[in-house]
Amino acid sequence: MATIYQAGYVFKDDGTAVSGATVQLYQADTTTTVGSSSTTNSSGYWTLSTTTEHTSGYDTKITSGSSIRYRRGNDKLQLEELDIRNDTGATQGGLFVANTTNSAANKVATFAGRNTTNADNDEIYITFEIHNDADEITEYARMTAVAIDVSNGSEDGEIQFDVMKAGTLTKVWSISSSTAGATSFDIETSTVTMAVDDFTIKSEDDGSAAILYMFADQGDDNADKWRIQVADGGTMTYASLISGSYVTHMTVTPHATVASSTVAFAGGVTIAADLTITGDDLTMGTNTDTAILVADGTNYNPVVPSGDVGLTNAGVFSIASGVIVNADVNSSAAIAVSKTALTAGTGLSLSTNTLSVDAAQTQITSVGTIGTGVWQGTAIASGYIAADAITGAKIADDAIDSEHYTDGSIDNAHIADDAIDSEHYAAGSIDTAHIADNQVTLAKMAGLARGKIIYGDASGDPAALAVGSANEVLTHDGTDISWAAASSGVSAGKAIAFSLIF
Repeated sequence: MATIYQAGYVFKDDGTAVSGATVQLYQADTTTTVGSSSTTNSSGYWTLSTTTEHTSGYDTKITSGSSIRYRRGNDKLQLEELDIRNDTGATQGGLFVANTTNSAANKVATFAGRNTTNADNDEIYITFEIHNDADEITEYARMTAVAIDVSNGSEDGEIQFDVMKAGTLTKVWSISSSTAGATSFDIETSTVTMAVDDFTIKSEDDGSAAILYMFADQGDDNADKWRIQVADGGTMTYASLISGSYVTHMTVTPHATVASSTVAFAGGVTIAADLTITGDDLTMGTNTDTAILVADGTNYNPVVPSGDVGLTNAGVFSIASGVIVNADVNSSAAIAVSKTALTAGTGLSLSTNTLSVDAAQTQITSVGTIGTGVWQGTAIASGYIAADAITGAKIADDAIDSEHYTDGSIDNAHIADDAIDSEHYAAGSIDTAHIADNQVTLAKMAGLARGKIIYGDASGDPAALAVGSANEVLTHDGTDISWAAASSGVSAGKAIAFSLIF
């Protein structure tokens, strides 16, 4: 509530001050007083104030003896110039203007330009002045009304707000109706700060879009101009000006739920971190059945595998027979298998670094040649090797030694005729324990003809005794056996029976 002041002086016709006169305040055109009365001082000055506002204003009644003078609240004045200077207090304005008509819309004041130039861009303005530090009266701000277009029936107007910037009065923002018949709100400052919780942009007409334009570098180039638009129905688009028209880069289309809503990008999308998909599907533009993403060194492209490697609709890889050969699988180029790729029913399982075959799988077929280093340790059990599957052609030279066969596993059935000669057994390895009864005959002694006599020589090695001359007999001198001439009683051609002990 404003404080309303009434004050003035009372003089006689000769100009002398009237002191002691009674001054009263009434509601205009009534006998109802407002507040207390006042009395003029020796200078004829009086003052009254009230915080009670009345729609009809106030009448001031001055009584001095039998003389009464009124200042009426309904007086109407026309002045050439009004200079109001108020020193009542810092919070008391020098001008109070009110329209007390009981109406929803009241005109309070009119600021008018009555020039008759009638030209476009005619303007009127209100200026705001403050002293600078040199005690100079300086215009720090201005509010200007501009007649942009004075054409009768199609008038356009603008209101501008200017402030002092570095010693120059500068327009900072304006509201205009001169942009293609629409109303525009232009802010011509480098920054705008709004300490508000909500900022709403709403389309003016039913069914029209809400649009926010953003221009960089004063909008000098097409690439500097962007538009964010929400169309009727809620679809939001982000577009830039290309070749004179706005082209959409991203479209956000809302639906009944967030999960069913979509976001579409017209150009490429670069993601610096991980891409997480919480839904069920990743849909490619080329949504061909059985297509997979294949890297070409730059991009990932949808490709339908063909030939040796295929992908079923259930997402299971199949490998054609004979595909894995020595050129594909060797010690320097192994096949990496994911644990999750091998599930129950495939016959294969992967645990740590071990590839296992289910018991139901008796063999691995159509594998081709397996290079060195593929099978390690006890990876192949004897149950996975068929009878007679390993032939001599599949065993490298010197690959099998004594540690590869068990005791008694080699018998006559596993030895070919004439396969064992003197180079296949070590010195001293054959003794009487290794020779069955009646197994050594002359036919099995190399280098001895039938009828030759074998004896042990001085070194202990067996030696053959040559056939003697006619009428010679075997003699023994305590060391060696030799032939000697027969003595009396022994004639040629007679059989001599004897035995030799070695």
